[in-house]
Amino acid sequence: MSSQYDAAKNHFDSVPKKWNKLYSDDSGLLRTYNKIFRKGIYDRFEFTFAKCNNLKNSNILDIGSGTGAYCIEFSSRDARKVVGIDIAPSMVEYSKSAAREFGVSEKCEFICGNILDYEFSKSFDYIIAMGFFDYSNANDSELLFKTIAKMKPKKFIASFPKYTFLWGLQRHIRYQYIKNCPIYYYKENDVVQSFKSLGCSNYELLSSNTGFVISVEFD
Repeated sequence: MSSQYDAAKNHFDSVPKKWNKLYSDDSGLLRTYNKIFRKGIYDRFEFTFAKCNNLKNSNILDIGSGTGAYCIEFSSRDARKVVGIDIAPSMVEYSKSAAREFGVSEKCEFICGNILDYEFSKSFDYIIAMGFFDYSNANDSELLFKTIAKMKPKKFIASFPKYTFLWGLQRHIRYQYIKNCPIYYYKENDVVQSFKSLGCSNYELLSSNTGFVISVEFD
């Protein structure tokens, strides 16, 4: 197991309650701040569910499921089964508790582990990875792209960060130096070409200055 993996795991194992505030409906200055300065998080949430428009009796896999916000939302929208996988034990426990609180625990399964080390016995209609690739290096990402292509979901939807000087600099300082957590960046064309080489027949992009979300389908 790499030191980068351990660093990301240690960071996210310490922040489930703080992380969940990004998706909560709480009012106040923090939510206003997030809506303005972390707008991409809310945009990709809306984009994801706009592209997953036929959820009845569907199976969902959420890679890097965090506090379970997407899993719970999928469950509330008639998905049959939602599986979330995350490397941080406290995130997984938080997700289980949240699913019980929202009354969807019978539809949700949460796994603590590395997606690249895990084999699933079931197929999935939709697979998502929101915020996952911020902390995944290029080699691991390419391997995961290939794994997803072999699983052949109806759609794979994932977010990727772009590097810009001011945003990238402050993130580098906050994550690499203060939080000791690795951070990575991607170019839209590189990601698109990777998926095309794996048999992506159709894709849609939602792009901003700091990142993009891609929805892809495989032949």
